[in-house]
Amino acid sequence: MIKFNLIIADDVDIDIEEAIERKKEYGAYQSTIYELLKEINSCYTKLESSPKSGSNLSARVSRETNIKYLLVKDYVMIYEITGEEEVTIYRFLSARTNWINTV
Repeated sequence: MIKFNLIIADDVDIDIEEAIERKKEYGAYQSTIYELLKEINSCYTKLESSPKSGSNLSARVSRETNIKYLLVKDYVMIYEITGEEEVTIYRFLSARTNWINTV
């Protein structure tokens, strides 16, 4: 089985930090934050082994694109298979926002 190399954009780290800060501001328990981080790591593992498992963004927009997304709790992980054994993760955005316009 091929293990894909993950390239994580700087914006993803910033997005995750902001998501954690928002959860803290809203009074989320530490266990809730831990569960989110655990789910993010689970998605990374999933993308390493089967990156085609995400949904195609082109089904939601009016133009063809290779960008895909995965739902992670209340968030959307935006990524693309960028090489034969490479996946680039571009963003980690709240699903409650108009994330399609951000992409």
